Amino acid sequence: MSKNYIELKTTDNTTIVVRKESVDVLEESPASSRVEGHVKLFVAGFKFAVKGTTKEILAQLES
Repeated sequence: MSKNYIELKTTDNTTIVVRKESVDVLEESPASSRVEGHVKLFVAGFKFAVKGTTKEILAQLES
């Protein structure tokens, strides 16, 4: 895979491949009794609920 793309897993175990420059916003959603914690990833009008933490995803975006 190219260095311009990152591969992430959504909360429903779907693999998505996103171009690094296309990421607009990261929003962390804390865990609750019903939902595990995840990060909302906004890309060109689409929103994905991604497994992991904001720090992990930012590290992938910066590499």
